[in-house]
Amino acid sequence: MVLEVGIDLGTTNSVVGYFENEKVNYLKFRNEESLSSVMLYKDGKVQVGEIAKKRAIMNSKNYIQSSKAFIGDSDKSWIIDDKVFTPSDVAVEILKEIKKSLEKKFIGLSEIKAVITVPAYFTSKQIDEVKMAGESAGFNIQRVLSEPVSAAIAYGLEDEINQKLFIVDIGGGTFDTAILEVQNKKFHTLAKSGDRRLGGDDFDQHILDYLLKHIRKEHGVNLLSQIKSGLGEDEYNRAKQSLIIESEKVKIELSDYTKVDIELPNLFSGYNLKTSLTRERFEEISKSSIDKIERVISKTLSDNNFRTSDIDKVVLVGGSSKIFIIREFVENLFGMKPYSDKSLDKLVAMGATIVAHNEDTVEIRDIVAHSLGIEIVGECFSPILLKNSKYPLSQTKEYTTVIDFQESIDINVYEGEDESDVNNNDFYGGFSLENIQKAGAGIPQIEVTFSFDKNAILNVTARDLATNSSRSETIAINKGVKKKMTLNEKQFDIALVVDVSGSMYGEPLDKAKDACDLMVSEMIDLNTHKVGIVEFGSYGAVIANLSDDKYYLKKCISNINCNGSTNMADGINITRNAVLNKAMNTKLAIIVTDGYPNNQSSTEKEVKKIKLDTRVIIIGIGDGVDANFLQNLATQPSDYYSGSNFNELEKIFELITNSLQTL
Repeated sequence: MVLEVGIDLGTTNSVVGYFENEKVNYLKFRNEESLSSVMLYKDGKVQVGEIAKKRAIMNSKNYIQSSKAFIGDSDKSWIIDDKVFTPSDVAVEILKEIKKSLEKKFIGLSEIKAVITVPAYFTSKQIDEVKMAGESAGFNIQRVLSEPVSAAIAYGLEDEINQKLFIVDIGGGTFDTAILEVQNKKFHTLAKSGDRRLGGDDFDQHILDYLLKHIRKEHGVNLLSQIKSGLGEDEYNRAKQSLIIESEKVKIELSDYTKVDIELPNLFSGYNLKTSLTRERFEEISKSSIDKIERVISKTLSDNNFRTSDIDKVVLVGGSSKIFIIREFVENLFGMKPYSDKSLDKLVAMGATIVAHNEDTVEIRDIVAHSLGIEIVGECFSPILLKNSKYPLSQTKEYTTVIDFQESIDINVYEGEDESDVNNNDFYGGFSLENIQKAGAGIPQIEVTFSFDKNAILNVTARDLATNSSRSETIAINKGVKKKMTLNEKQFDIALVVDVSGSMYGEPLDKAKDACDLMVSEMIDLNTHKVGIVEFGSYGAVIANLSDDKYYLKKCISNINCNGSTNMADGINITRNAVLNKAMNTKLAIIVTDGYPNNQSSTEKEVKKIKLDTRVIIIGIGDGVDANFLQNLATQPSDYYSGSNFNELEKIFELITNSLQTL
C-alpha cells in the first residue's frame, strides 16, 4: 500500500494530513491532531511529542524545543548526555515519530509519499536540510512546498477562485508573508518576505520576561540564571520550565480573552505565583515584535509595487496570527476582514495534503526568496540567481583567475543581497575545481552554473572551458565547509590562553586539552597560521612559543596541569610580553576560563594593554563565570562565547577557526 501525506513540520506543533473518503483527515497523536515538535533525550532514549513536553519540567536539560528555527544553522547544536543533536537531527526524530504513527494506523504500508512544507523565507540551504531530514526518516519526499503557497492552495483550490491572495503566516519560530496569484488551479508566487527568527516563541518570551520581572519585584528572586536565583539546579530548572510552559499557555488564551489569571502553586521554595496579564499589557510588552510584523507586512506590498486594493483576499495562517492586535492591524491595513474560517493550525497541512493527492493537476510556480552566488576576490559577492526568480531555473556566469598559473579555484556559495561584503550573507556550502588551465591571470575561463529544481534544491556546476575539467555538486554534500579563498588569506599568530586553576581539575581540564589538541591538529591551518600556548593558574606560564609544528604543540598541550587560583592578569601579561611580542602577523588571543579572575581590576588593565594590537576572544564555560565581565574583556560583544560545560569547547573552537577570515 502506498500512502500520500502532507506534512506541516512546525516549530511548535507538526500536523499530518491524508485523504480518506475524498476529504482531508489529520493523523492523531494521543487523540490530538498535532504532534508537539519537541524532543527529550534521556538514558539513551529519544522521546518526541507530548510525553517529552510533560517530562521536560523534571528534565529541562534533556529537552529541545523550537529546533526548526535553527535548521540550516551549522553553528547550532545541543549537547545532552555527551550526545550532540543538530536541528536537523531533531527534525529527523520528529519525522520518525510521524512515520511510526502512520505505520501504526495504516497497516501494510510499502511506501509513504510526502509533500513537506517550509517557511517561505527559508534559505535554500534550510529547504535542502528539511528535505534530507524527511528522507532520513524514511519518507519519499515528492515535493518541498512553501507554507504560504500551501495555505493558498487550501483556500484557492477548494474555492476555485481567480484572484490575488496576501498570506500572513506566523508560526512558532518563523514569520512569512507572500502574495500569490491564483487562476484555475494555478498558483504563482508574486512576492515573498518575512523573518526566519520571528514567531510565536518571541511572544512567549515577552510573557516569560514579564513573569520573571514580577517574581523578582514581588519575591526578590532573580530567575534569569541559576546563580542569580540562589536555587539548587533541579529546583531552578523545574521552576523555569514551568514558567516557559505557562507563558505559551497565556499567549494562546489572550487571543480569546482580555485578561488571563496566572497561578503556579509552589513554583519554588514554597513560593506561589499568583498574578494576571491583560491583553492590553501583553500588547505593550510585545510591541517590538508586533512592530516588526507590521513593518514586514507593509514592506511586502511597497517593495513589490502592490497596493492594498490589488489584493482580493487576506489569509491568516499559524497559531500566532490569532493574536488580536495583529488581526486588527491586517484588517485596518487592507480594509477587509482576513479569512480565518478554516483551522489556522491545520491550513498548511491541508494544502500540502491536497498537493500530495493532486500533484499532476495543480500547477505551482514559486520564487527564489534570496539571491544566490559566489564569493569573489576582496570578500565580495557575485550573485548568479537573483531574488524573485521563478523555480525551476538555471543561470550561468563566467569567471577567471587573478593570479598567474592557478591550478584550482574555490567555489564558495552564499545566499543574500550584499554584494560588497559576502560575510553579511548566509554561507551555503562550497567545493574546489581542480585541473584548471595553467595560464596567466585573466586567461582561464571558468563557467559557473546555478540551477534549481522545483523543490528548490540547488545544484552548482563549475567548468573550465579550456581543460573541460568540471565538477557538479548538489551543495548539500558540502554544507558548512567553507573552502579557503586562494587570495588575500589573512595570516594569524594565535595565542591560546587556558585557565588551569583548581576548579579545572579532572574532567574539565581533560576536555579542554582534548579540544586544544583537536584545534592544532585539524582546525587550524598551520601552513598559514602559528599558535602559541599559555596557561594561567596561580601564575601565568608559557607552554609553547609561536609555532607551526603540530607535533610540538600537541606535546606541549599534553603537559598542561592544574595549579592553584585564577591569575588571569598574569596569564594575559605573559601572553603579550613573551608570546605575541614575537608575532609577525595579525595577533589573536583566545582566552578560555571557567571562573572569576583573582583580581578583576588587574585583569582589566592587562586586557587594555593587549587590546592595543591584538584581537581578544573570550570563552566562558560553566555557571561559575561572570558573563558580563568577560564579555567586556572581549574586543567586541561577538568575540565572547559561552558554554554550559567543556563538552562544548570543541564546537566553540570550530566556530572561531571557521571565522578566522572575517576576524
